[in-house]
Amino acid sequence: MSDKDQLLTKLIGEKIREARQAITVNQEEFAHRIGIHRNNLGRIERGLSLPKGITIAKMITEWDIDITKIVQEASAEVKLLFPDEE
Repeated sequence: MSDKDQLLTKLIGEKIREARQAITVNQEEFAHRIGIHRNNLGRIERGLSLPKGITIAKMITEWDIDITKIVQEASAEVKLLFPDEE
């Protein structure tokens, strides 16, 4: 994975954590409602992995998380640090 992709993954994870904390729910409850183990959510929030499609869908339907906004914001931050790359 390129440095740019690693940074994007990390920023998406951080923004998912921020969204979860904004609705004041712990990792255990959040993970349970979206059908994944708390350890998997921790890996996502630390930027070690990205959520799968079904997990994203459940974040949207169960918690009303705006994944599009999260990805757009993270991408914009990456572009600031990697301005010459597409």
